[in-house]
Amino acid sequence: MNPVRPTPLPGGRIRAALFFAALGLCCYALGFLLGHRTFGAREAGVLQSQTGSASGPADEQSLSPPDDSSQAVVSPFFPNLTNILQAFEARARQLDSSGRAKREIPLLTPLMVLLSTNDYPELWTTLKNLHTAELRDELQKRLLQLWSRQDPHAALKAVQSLANVEPNDWRINAALSGWAEKEPDSALAWVKKALPGAQQNGALLAVIEGWSNQDPKSASQLLVTLPGRGDKWVAAMSLLNKLAPLDPNASLNFLDQTGLSDYRDQGFAFIADVRAAGSVPDTLSWANNLSSEKDKQVALRAVVSRLASTQPEEATAFVSSQPDSKQRDELAGTLAQTWARQDPLSTSWWVSQLPDGRLRQEAAAGLERSWAPQDPEATANFVLNSLPPGEARTALLKDVAQNWAGRQSCNPAAMAWANQLPAGADHDGFVAGMSQTLADGDPGQAASLAVGIAPGELQSEAFRMVATFWVLHYDDGPDAAAWSATLPPGPTRAAAQAAVARDWAIRDPAAVDAWLQSLPADDARAKAAEAYVSIAGMRPDLAARWVDSIADENKRNDQIETIVHQWSKTSPDAAQVWLQQTTLPDERKAALLRVAQ
Repeated sequence: MNPVRPTPLPGGRIRAALFFAALGLCCYALGFLLGHRTFGAREAGVLQSQTGSASGPADEQSLSPPDDSSQAVVSPFFPNLTNILQAFEARARQLDSSGRAKREIPLLTPLMVLLSTNDYPELWTTLKNLHTAELRDELQKRLLQLWSRQDPHAALKAVQSLANVEPNDWRINAALSGWAEKEPDSALAWVKKALPGAQQNGALLAVIEGWSNQDPKSASQLLVTLPGRGDKWVAAMSLLNKLAPLDPNASLNFLDQTGLSDYRDQGFAFIADVRAAGSVPDTLSWANNLSSEKDKQVALRAVVSRLASTQPEEATAFVSSQPDSKQRDELAGTLAQTWARQDPLSTSWWVSQLPDGRLRQEAAAGLERSWAPQDPEATANFVLNSLPPGEARTALLKDVAQNWAGRQSCNPAAMAWANQLPAGADHDGFVAGMSQTLADGDPGQAASLAVGIAPGELQSEAFRMVATFWVLHYDDGPDAAAWSATLPPGPTRAAAQAAVARDWAIRDPAAVDAWLQSLPADDARAKAAEAYVSIAGMRPDLAARWVDSIADENKRNDQIETIVHQWSKTSPDAAQVWLQQTTLPDERKAALLRVAQ
């Protein structure tokens, strides 16, 4: 493959210079806001005593300049340090009643670092009395983290003075996190002494969070000893973020020691991404020395993704140089997905020059994932014109339609584009994608679209999505059932009724049983009954009525065994009586009876 030589993006040094210039401007703007504006006398209750008077309406006082700038400003970046506690409290109370807390919390919390430890008890009292939960909780969390670094026992005592504080309260954990940043051993000892064993896990995770800010390796050694999965994995990802840039090998050892094997691939990908962000050459050398081919491919994807975002020309050359065709094809998808986020036109031109086959398909799929959310029409036209007819093109058109359709109402432009397609797989795939997205907001309209798809797997999949949202999300099984009855007899109705039965049985198996009895005894009811039996495990007595509707003998026998197992838990005698009446082979009946006894 001859790589395309796209126009290079600005070099890394230029980008870095622009980034730091922008960062400097942002810092200066924040400093200007904090330094040249101070809190009004009415809110702070302090400036009036210094200047002798306060003027202007209350709502104009909060950020008005002081009369005596020599007292109110001690530097271009900070307000008067002698008034910071009162000013902070005043501003917090004002935000509490203004409804603008979420937007201004990030500007308010940095001022806490200007307070002394002696100010913390008074501020804690003020924060306890705030009414806006988001403001109160965020400021309390930040204060406890600061306070516990200086006086952890006072911070914990403040939390424990509150009513109804449980041992795993988030405020205790906030204090422990701050304490562990400076004195992890002491914080750990407190947890083991003060909390019952069953309630230590959350507190230990908080200790690990703080400890990892100064010593991620030691913190990781504690984490691997803890039980649990969900919260433990969140803590593990936070640790990997700090540990991976320092020591990727230690990060891998830690990942394998956590016992979270289900998350191993995700964690390894994260380590590779962090390492590639630091040095592409080092990551490439590391990847080539990995013993696992699966890990090597993940690491190479991280390399390609990093190159594609900064040096796409080098990325195309690197991908084209890979000797393994499967590896090259997968990396082409990663390259296109990353590159298209910043330059979809150059990416689409590169993809169009690739030879027909899996290489172009993988690259087009990567391009679609990034380009379709930005410009679905351009993406759809590209997919239609650059790929040959087939399953790959149809699948990508379906994905584009899901981005384009709109959730609450059918997008007219998407519908018009679909209508210009000739009848066939591409049209059906595109309409199926629209229907599946629209089902979330308007299942009735989504169902109408799905009817226009030719009978087959695409239509059945669309009907299943419609039924899922109609029955489970909107809790309206009767309407979904009524809709299915309006469809013409044949495969279309059969697919729709099977989808309704499957999802409605989760909500109300008795209602589905009654509905099935009301349907004509045809192939559509048989398929709906089969779907119902596969789900109605909570009511095996009802499912048993319909098991003979399953035409496939192997499926029918498997369902009979499932029903007997479920039924035996509540009514073993009834289950055994029913079992003897079924068509299950005698040897399998005997095996079930032995288990039941």
